[in-house]
Order: sequence, then structure tokens, then C-alpha cells
Amino acid sequence: FKNNGVEGLKESHTWRRYSKELKQAAVIDYLEGKATLNGCCEKYNISDDRVLRQWISKYTNSSELKDTTGGRNKMRSTRKTTLEERIKIVKNTISKGDNYAWACEKYNISYNQIYNWVRKFKTNGVEGLKDNRGKRLKDRTSPTLSQEEKYTLEVSKLKKELAEKEMEIEILKKLYTLRKEVKK
Repeated sequence: FKNNGVEGLKESHTWRRYSKELKQAAVIDYLEGKATLNGCCEKYNISDDRVLRQWISKYTNSSELKDTTGGRNKMRSTRKTTLEERIKIVKNTISKGDNYAWACEKYNISYNQIYNWVRKFKTNGVEGLKDNRGKRLKDRTSPTLSQEEKYTLEVSKLKKELAEKEMEIEILKKLYTLRKEVKK
């Protein structure tokens, strides 16, 4: 409130950006005893003393303090893409040195999605980018199956039916036994 008035009391839904220089100045002021944690937070308009403690920890452990970038990209809602579009996105991402953040912004697709496409492309080529959801062996049309695959599917289908019938018989037996006991 002292630094920002009523605006400072509102809940923030965004990351505050701090420069490397501001971070270093706040940490040095604290370490040299020029100000307390709260005093540094007020002086440099730092959102919370926990933020300053993290900077101090990094600084004292010889980690480099960097400019705050504004946090991670939010999870984007998925959108449908064609195989050709996925290939283009992956190739452009790879040509930019696997810069996934750049691709997120350019194509409006989540970081994880682009990362997975690139990984699949590097492992399996264009075949890895194909959408094979719902195309399991049992769902394929019969002309594409070999005779052995057809028999395997038929056996698994019959086994499933048999298990269901056996379960039905067991349930009926238990029901019959329960009805007998109730009548007594």
C-alpha cells in the first residue's frame, strides 16, 4: 500500500518483471546490512520478501540472477492441426534451434504439444506426426488384416463373450441362492 496505494492491495494475476540490476541491488543492500528484508522490498517495490529470499539464495550459491521474463506460457487450448501443418511447425521449430517458446507464440500451440511433435518427428520421422488415435488393431477394417490377425481378433472376441456369459451365470446362481434363503 505504501508503494502502490490501493492498486498494491489488489490480487495480481500476472508475473512482476524485475531487471537483473534491480535484483542485484536489492540483494547487495540486504547482504551489506543497508536494509532489512522488508526494507528492501519497500525500497525496490518487490512483491514479497519470499521473492527477495530466493534471489539472495541464488546469489549466495553463485547462481546468476537474470531478468524476470514474466513466467511460463499459459497452457493454450488445443486446436486441430493437419499433418502438413504439424510437419511445417516441427521443421520451422527445428530450424530455429528447437526454440519451442518461439513456436508457441508463432503458431499459438502449447509448448508441450510442440515439444512432443519435435520429439516424435526426430524419433519416427513424418510417421510419428500422424494422428493414429482410434486406429487400434481391433478397430481396423478387415480387408487390411492378415488371416492370422483376423483369427486372433475372432478368438479374443469369443473369449470376451465367454467371460461375460460365465459372469452372468454366476450372478444368476447367487440370485437363485438368495431367493431360496429369503423364502425360508
